[in-house]
Parts: sequence; structure tokens; C-alpha cells
Amino acid sequence: MSSQKKLKESIQEFIFRCRKKFSYGELRAYLQKQEIPFENDKTILDLLESEGLVFSTDFTQFQPRHLFFKNAQFLISLTEEELSNGYLIPGHRFLPFLNPSVKPWEVELVDPSSQPLPSCRVRKRVRDLYVFYSLFSRGNPYNRYVQESAQGDEGRMVELEAFDLAERIKRWKLRSGGGLLVTVLDWVKGSYQIEPISKRKRQSLLKAGSEWLRTLEKGFYRSFEDLDLKYPIEEQIAYAYYYAGKQVLSNPPIHLGGFIESSSLIHFVDVGLENRLWHSPHIANEGMDLPAPSEPQGKSGSMGEILQDIGLSLEESSIEAYIRDAFFQGNASPDQVLSRIFSGRETHFHSQEQMDSFFKFFNNLWKRVKRSYNSFTDRNTGTVRSQILHLMDQHIAWLRDLDRRQIDPRDLPTDEFMSLAQVFGFLEQYLQILNRKNPGTEAELTETLSVIPLLEQTFQEIRDRVENVLQTKGTATSSGNTAKLPRQKATPKPQQVSVKQESVKKEETPRQSKKGSKRRSVPYYVLKVQLQYIRPPIWRRIRVPGNYSLRSLHRVIQVAMGWADYHLYEFLIDKQSYSPPDEEAPDTIARDLVTLQKLDLQPKERFFYTYDFGDNWGHTITVEKILSEEEVPPEERKKPVCLAGKRACPPEDCGGYSGYEEILEALHSPNKKKYRELLEWVGNFDPELFDIQQVNKKLSGG
Repeated sequence: MSSQKKLKESIQEFIFRCRKKFSYGELRAYLQKQEIPFENDKTILDLLESEGLVFSTDFTQFQPRHLFFKNAQFLISLTEEELSNGYLIPGHRFLPFLNPSVKPWEVELVDPSSQPLPSCRVRKRVRDLYVFYSLFSRGNPYNRYVQESAQGDEGRMVELEAFDLAERIKRWKLRSGGGLLVTVLDWVKGSYQIEPISKRKRQSLLKAGSEWLRTLEKGFYRSFEDLDLKYPIEEQIAYAYYYAGKQVLSNPPIHLGGFIESSSLIHFVDVGLENRLWHSPHIANEGMDLPAPSEPQGKSGSMGEILQDIGLSLEESSIEAYIRDAFFQGNASPDQVLSRIFSGRETHFHSQEQMDSFFKFFNNLWKRVKRSYNSFTDRNTGTVRSQILHLMDQHIAWLRDLDRRQIDPRDLPTDEFMSLAQVFGFLEQYLQILNRKNPGTEAELTETLSVIPLLEQTFQEIRDRVENVLQTKGTATSSGNTAKLPRQKATPKPQQVSVKQESVKKEETPRQSKKGSKRRSVPYYVLKVQLQYIRPPIWRRIRVPGNYSLRSLHRVIQVAMGWADYHLYEFLIDKQSYSPPDEEAPDTIARDLVTLQKLDLQPKERFFYTYDFGDNWGHTITVEKILSEEEVPPEERKKPVCLAGKRACPPEDCGGYSGYEEILEALHSPNKKKYRELLEWVGNFDPELFDIQQVNKKLSGG
């Protein structure tokens, strides 16, 4: 064994034996007593700093992490896919409560009855895993494994270890919005207890968690001050909790990823090839011993990524709210919405590709809202949304004025700015609720409306305090106090690109047939259509001729599933969208007329079908078999057939997944007063009913 390895193991053994804080002198004396050779004090201190086993602010006194995190609690928010498929992908979920020597897939999980959770293996595309490891540095074993498995192809399937939650999810009745409360049992071994936490419980914790959120934000700010950008993101997070103290180790109101996403004071930044967290979306490279990227990153994977990359302090849900407000105000113009978004700020996209991607995302969002918007049902919601956006416009204008005045972030009072960020974050979260089809009762919306003047007053009072501090420090300019917010200028669209032009700039041709592919004249496709995110699953197995167009397949799915064909739809195949032409844009191409045969679909290939852009019912379609004409009975060759299926599809216009869940709860508890009106609307709906004979009769034209 090398002397360096022996030194490392001896230090680790000493730390894990500690039952309290220790000094450097105590560690040094232990090593000398054990006759462990070391070159000098720096060798020991470097190991203490790099191994992630202790906390220290001065490198004289050390706090073992296994003691600090003992019995700590944190939340894991399960994704819809994890809930529907019954597994938990560990990823970065256990940060910073994970011993660096324990890999995420090696942790031990037990339920409240001390029964261990079995492991399982899942296959996912690399690009779908980013959400599970975005808080890891490039050197993290989990990150390295995914990147090496990808071999440069983000669409490549990789297999990884996960935990089997299927039985617990069913027993605990975990639904969308619920999650897991995790308690650290043994930090050294990586042992944890999990228990379910309902959506209602999470909401109550969040309402009472303002002090928790404020404390952790302060912890992150101190972490930024002490660690700067030279430490990996895992250490930034760990020290943020350490500086925040024991207060944030119990009753967590939100999971770590959700906390970072909702905080307007914490941002992801790129430092060379690494990612870090920082108090500003932009960093200055002067004085940093880190390689800086030679060019802007120009991220274009999603609208959220682009908004962050170009420095706009808005979420995608806020952009959708601006679009809905335009329809509510009767000013449904994409150009006006864009002018409102970019008002008072000169914004530069980092590349033509990034700009094209932004307008593509924006146009798709615009079309989705346009298809589903109903001015009658939006009367009360629209009033609340409009006033919230007015508050946000005022606050964003003030923030951009601070930027214009070149105020140093270090001169801003931390407490006041955190309070502003929390109010702003609350407004953005509430906009997400208002974007839904059923955002609340008329009484709830009226109550929210009565609170808005108080929020406006709170905003103004905090802004005034910030300006007073800046004046005291001599950093405020003549534009100074916020009693009069800076006049907003209508900024031209970035690089003068017209949204309308972008939306119809070009239409890609349907996916070309793969070279070397040979098809019979009329193949028959056996497809499994399954409604996403619902357990037990709702599915149909259908057989359709290969000369059927996607539009014809849409009609077959409508009959087989039990939908009423009231709404618009879209197919997504190999990242390409196929939908009927826009009635208000006659020059658009009817892309859904392409046939299954021309798409050259292969067995086991999947594509996706979305119906009703309001309720947003997503379906996964799997090509199970491709049959020749000889394999299909002659009498069945000219018509589609439903071969099998389970359970009834949700009622039309029930409010999406959350509305369907409420219907199931009402059917389960029909005597509850609050469900009486809903049950009258639902009528004799039976969620378990599926009549295959009736479906095939309709498919035959009967």
C-alpha cells in the first residue's frame, strides 16, 4: 500500500471515529501516534479539503460531516415517469447528504418498517437523464458513467441502477405532487429511511417554510463568498447547508432542485467545462484561476435554458402567462408579447441557432395557448393573472434599472433582496397554477385578488429599503429611489426577427425512408397506445394498414381509446411534429397526411401522440409488430381492428391528469359533500370499463 493511500485511510478512520468536532492538532497527534508518515502539514490539509468528509472555515477546527448530517431530513420529488413506472433514479437526489465514497446507486434505502428497497435496472436515453444529474460536477462517478456510456450520442440508451418503488407507490397511494421524505440513518454507509409525503403535506410545509427558504439562501450566499467558483458544485451545496445550520436539516418544505429553480438569487453558470452555482447569471473572469469559455455557450435545448443563458430572469411558465394575458386583453399579437418580455433590456442571443430555437419554442407555445384559450372560462383567472404580471413588470423594470446603473451585487442588502426574491418566486409559482385549466374556484381567485395590493405594497417597501441602503453606500445614481419606476421602452425584437415570419419560415419534409429498407406493398402495423402517467395503465392494442395516414390513425385512436375528437392533436415522431394545418394560416402544410408506411417505422420503435392541448393528454405509441398481408385475414385487411385493451379513458374536458385524479377520488368517496357537483357532471363513468366489441363495431362503421 502506498504511503499516500495509507495516510488517506488513516485520516478517514480518525474522522469516522470522532463523536465531536476536532482540531488539526488532534488529528496530527493521532497520525504521529499511529506512525503514519506524511510529507508535511499541507499534505494532510489538502486531503481534508478534497475528500469531502469534514467542514471547516479556518482549517484549524473541523466538523465531521457524518455528525452534522446525522438524522437530517430532505425531500425527493418523484417525476411523473417514476411514479407511473414505479422506480426511483438516485442521481443527485442525495446531495449533499451523501458520503462521497458511496456511489448514488449503492445507497441503502429502507421504509418505515425497516424493510429494504430492492434495486432494479432501467433503460433511458442520455438526454432524459440530465434532470437527474445536473447537480453533479463532470468528475462525479455518476456523471462520468453517463457520459462514457453516451459516446457522444445524447439519444443513446443507457442502463443504470435504480430502486424498485412499485409496491410502495401502490401501498402508499403516492400520486402526482407527492414525494418522499428521506432521513439520514448512517451517512458513512449511505443508509437512509424513506417515507411517503402527500401533495397536501408538501403544500402545508411550503406555506410554513419561508424562514427555512430564507435561511438556506443565506447559506448559499455565504458559500459563494467563502468558496468562490473554485470548488465543485457538490461542495458549494454542502457548505451552503453547513452555513445555514441545523435549521435546514428538518421539515424541508421543498427538494433541493426545486429550491434552486425557484430562487431568483441562485443561478447556474458555466465555468470552463464545469457548471457552478452563483449569485448572478453572469460571472467576470478577471482574477479567476479557472479556464473561461472562449465563446458564449448558446444553449438551445429548451426555452428555460435559453432564457437563463441570455440573462432574462423569467421562467417558461411566465412567458406562457404573458401570452395568455395578451389573449385576455384582446391584444393577441406575438410581437407585442415579445416587446413586453424584452422591454428595457438589450438582449443578445449567442448564436443564430439559439435565436432560431427560441422563436421555435415561442411559436409552439403561442400556438398551444391559442388552440386551448377560452375567453369565457378565463374571465376571473385573467384578471388575477393580469395584475400579477403588472407587479412582475414593475419589479423586472427595477431590476433592469439596477443593471443599467451598474450596481455591484455586493452592495445590495442580502436580507431585503432575498425577501424580494421570495415574493417574486411566489408570483412565478402562482402563475404556473393560473396557467392550468382549473386554477381554482371563483372564491379562491377573488381572495387572491384582494391580496395583490398588499403584495404590491410589500414590493415597494422592500425596494425603497434597498434604495436607501444604496444611497447610504453612495452607489445609487440620480435615477435612485423606486417611488417612480424607470419608464419602460419598447425594445425591438432581438436581431429584428419577426415571430410571424419565423413560425412559417420553413417546413421540413417528413422523415425520409431509411436506406436499404424494404417494405411490402401494404404492411400492417400492430401498435400499443398507452396513456401516459396513469396507473393502472389505460391502453389499447390496435392493428392498422400501412397506407393509413397519421390523420386516419388519429381517428382510430379516438375511437379505440374512447375520446370524442373535440380537440386538436399532434404526433411527435423522431423529434418531428406532425399535426393538421392551422386554420388561420392556410399556407401551412398538412403534415398529418403522411402514411405510416412512408415513415418507415420499425418494430419496438416509439412515437408520441398528444390530444387536447388544454388537458394535454399524452400517449406513448409502440410499434409491436409489422405484419404482411398474408398474416392478416382477408376480411380484416381494409379496416383497423382493436385487438386488446384495459380501462376507460378519462372523460373529455375533465381538467387533465389532476382533474382525472379528483374524479377517481370522488368515485372512491361518493358521500363527501365537496364531490357532489363533480359526480353529477361525471354521470355513470366507470374507470374500469372497456368494451372491445363496441370499439370494433365503431371502427367497422357500425
